[in-house]
Amino acid sequence: MATIDKFTDQTVLAEIAQNDGNQSMRMKAVRQLTDQAELANVAKNDTNQWVRLTAVARLTVQTALAEIAQTDSVSEVRWEAVKRLTDQTILAKLAMHDRDLGVRQAAMNKITDQKIRSEIAKTNTDESVRRAVSVPRMSESEMLEFLREFCSLLANSKCTKDQLAQHEAKVREIGDELYSRGGEERMKVALRQLLNIPQYRRIEVIWSGIGNWRG
Repeated sequence: MATIDKFTDQTVLAEIAQNDGNQSMRMKAVRQLTDQAELANVAKNDTNQWVRLTAVARLTVQTALAEIAQTDSVSEVRWEAVKRLTDQTILAKLAMHDRDLGVRQAAMNKITDQKIRSEIAKTNTDESVRRAVSVPRMSESEMLEFLREFCSLLANSKCTKDQLAQHEAKVREIGDELYSRGGEERMKVALRQLLNIPQYRRIEVIWSGIGNWRG
């Protein structure tokens, strides 16, 4: 455990990542892996969801991400794969049919094809997914008000998982829209108005991956 961070040999790291009996060792090895084929193998086959999640977070191969997003049994792993997907057809399928609300909303947020977004909005029975397409029509003051509402929700101990997932998806959508309107500087302007609210840092995390934004 103490020396694995110094390993660079991909063959050795892959052997540890796939075969070591200790979950923590496998996760540390995965964090050092760059070989996409080996990462895909771990992401698809490891028995522990956190090891798979760690591998997915380092994957860039779209075919592997598409398979994981559609087949993994754990919603957190599918959600991580969706964050890295670009295939609009697969994303549309997930937005319509994934059994987890958070994954459906995350997929909707990644769809850039407006024709596909509009079609989903017309046919999806999930109101929260349909509502995601409304963000581009919001004024920036309305977006800011929603972000404040989200911070208040985080402070509410009675907030349900579904409520949080629904709001997080829209927060991500707002970040995407602000970026499209003025890049990271527009996003920073919005956040500066929330600095007096401790929960604002969660928004920074949700916006990770929009442009070069790192939460």
